[in-house]
Amino acid sequence: MNFQQFLSILSTLLGALGSIYVLRNILHLTPDKIERISASIYGHNPNQIESLSEQKAENLIGTVLIIIALIINLLNIIISPSNIIVFSNKFLAILIAILIASVIYFFMIKISEIVEKNTSKVVAKKLISYKLDKLCKRIDIPKSEFQSLCFVSNKFLEINQRKDETNIDFLHRIACEADRKLPKDIELEK
Repeated sequence: MNFQQFLSILSTLLGALGSIYVLRNILHLTPDKIERISASIYGHNPNQIESLSEQKAENLIGTVLIIIALIINLLNIIISPSNIIVFSNKFLAILIAILIASVIYFFMIKISEIVEKNTSKVVAKKLISYKLDKLCKRIDIPKSEFQSLCFVSNKFLEINQRKDETNIDFLHRIACEADRKLPKDIELEK
């Protein structure tokens, strides 16, 4: 098998993986997941934060895989000599192309997980900042809003209230994590 054929197989595999990865999130939508995402939840919908962060990460990775495939294909057409034989066995060439594509794919999955987690954190910080800015205009914070902030900070920022920490101190710590400062006289609604 010559070098052009090998690159063609590799780019085809990467293009197919990229396309599947872009569509993966849509294929994973089950009726239960759609119901959770679309459910009305007071204040915010954490399922939507997760879902949209996941979609962003998977679409980004799928797009990168398709671009890599496109670049390989263009290089193959433009500069690859057709007379260089790199594999005498086509089966071995196909296996190596599959191995290279698999390594790139699994590397991209790890990057996708990092992108998804970081996106969720950024969105959670924005959500917390928005809520805190709204709440700072009040003197007393409704208990439901406090619980909502606790939930988001725990789920996406991995901030938990310590046993020895008062609710107000915890709220100040959440605000600090979101680069916000709360008034000293702020109180929770009784």
